[in-house]
Amino acid sequence: MEINNKLAKVIIWFFFCILAFIILYPIYGIVTVALKSTSDYYTDPLGIPTVLYLENFKEAFQRSNMLVNFFNSIVYTFVSCGLGAILSLFIAYPLARKRVKYHNALYGLFTASLIMPPSLVPLYKIMQTLNLTNTYQGMIMFYMGTGIAFSVFVLTGFVKLIPKELDEAAEIDGCGYFRYILKIVFPLSKSSIATVIMLNALNVWNDFVYPYLFITKKNMRTLATGLYMFLGEYSNELTVFAAAVVIMAIPITIFYVTMQKQITESLAKGAVKG
Repeated sequence: MEINNKLAKVIIWFFFCILAFIILYPIYGIVTVALKSTSDYYTDPLGIPTVLYLENFKEAFQRSNMLVNFFNSIVYTFVSCGLGAILSLFIAYPLARKRVKYHNALYGLFTASLIMPPSLVPLYKIMQTLNLTNTYQGMIMFYMGTGIAFSVFVLTGFVKLIPKELDEAAEIDGCGYFRYILKIVFPLSKSSIATVIMLNALNVWNDFVYPYLFITKKNMRTLATGLYMFLGEYSNELTVFAAAVVIMAIPITIFYVTMQKQITESLAKGAVKG
């Protein structure tokens, strides 16, 4: 569809520029502060650095518990999102093919949980009662639980796009349920699985509230909570803190860029079906 009206084009470009400014300016601010010395920062806080001062990144690594926080965030994020996506696929397939009783009610339950606000006190009590606070398995199970509703919602829609003739052919060949999911449905759903992993990973990686609530041990903290503690200790050294923020954002940004192709494919398939 071509936009012929010049005024409409100008308005659209204007809003695009405003949106780009809103998104990019905070990123510019953090990166430029991270690349300045303290004296350079106080001289011109948001100006372009005259000299690239990379010592801030070294300081951020040495003063904080960043390597441990990195490891914890990677474990919590990628293990919970990966296992959650596979489990969601096993749930989504029978729901999409209507092979379980009350499939509409179950699907509605998953969908409804997307809009239900989390209740922190009962969650904390459950985690504490089951001795899941300050443990890897506790945080992984918690994040799997919080992301599974969205994953089932997306994957159920995608499984409906897979031709039912494949199911019949697999049954004739004697292919079992788990083998069929892993050998046929999983490869066909790669782009959608990548999408749910990516979107859930963004939430888990940047989450601050739940790790702050459920993790009190220093060696179990995530990057977000570690960064908060780091700010408390070095609140007057904003250049080092900005460097720590940049370091925290790099892994998830690389992961997003790597997975972008699969996400675009998944959205395009959904749009065509719609």
